[in-house]
Amino acid sequence: MMHIRGFGLDGMCGLMPMNTGRDVFGSAMAIEESAAKVFENGMQNSGFLSSKTALKADQREGLRKSVSAFTGSKNAGKVMVLEADLTYQSVTMNPEDAQMLESRAFSIEEICRWFRVPPFMVGHMTKQSSWASSVEGMNLLFLSNTLRPLLVNIEQEIVRCLLAGDEDYFAEFSVEGLLRADSAGRSAYYTTALQNGWMNRNDVRRLENLPPIDGGDIYTVQLNLTPLDQLGSDSTSGGEKARAALESWLFPEGPNPLKSKASSTEQNDTEPQE
Repeated sequence: MMHIRGFGLDGMCGLMPMNTGRDVFGSAMAIEESAAKVFENGMQNSGFLSSKTALKADQREGLRKSVSAFTGSKNAGKVMVLEADLTYQSVTMNPEDAQMLESRAFSIEEICRWFRVPPFMVGHMTKQSSWASSVEGMNLLFLSNTLRPLLVNIEQEIVRCLLAGDEDYFAEFSVEGLLRADSAGRSAYYTTALQNGWMNRNDVRRLENLPPIDGGDIYTVQLNLTPLDQLGSDSTSGGEKARAALESWLFPEGPNPLKSKASSTEQNDTEPQE
């Protein structure tokens, strides 16, 4: 069994977020249960009925049954008639005063911290959690801060456990599909690769799930890239460089036969006639 360890304290086993953060998860569940009870009672908190006279046990039981007909979300808005000098006094506490909404929002962010997931990935969009200004930036943030450390951990464990001593293979996750939303970054990456000759047109089209094209397997570089020690000493024009590059590609095994034939004809024309 290949055990991919997470963060740990003993160097042997990683800590499980569900066990380590059980207090956070428990408090979040308690807040949700409290909110459910508030809605179940028709957004009304507990109160009490007071009477000027003492009630008997059967009177209390009958009063309790009578009050139960007005509790719950289905009975919200009904008017209850109080008899025998009964008065109702509510406990003045609403969800906003109890900071229930703020506590629920904080619980979402706290749970996301344990799993290193940005809150916007679970639909929690607030001014504090919207770190990027675009969807592309959010996806890039999720890849670099959440997925990338996990992927590197898995890659290293695969190499250590399964590919130790084998230099012909390596483990690496392909994350190009996650970067598809970053059109500007993808375009700059492909442009640099094509201009510097370490990718060709068909390589780029393959990554974009496009069919290959004729002549797309040729690697190209910029003609204006000149070594520093040759600056100022190369007087060859750009057209001559392009022509020389084209001839070297068309005739890699020797000089251009057409040019050699033209030179021979020109030499014969310039020889004096006897």
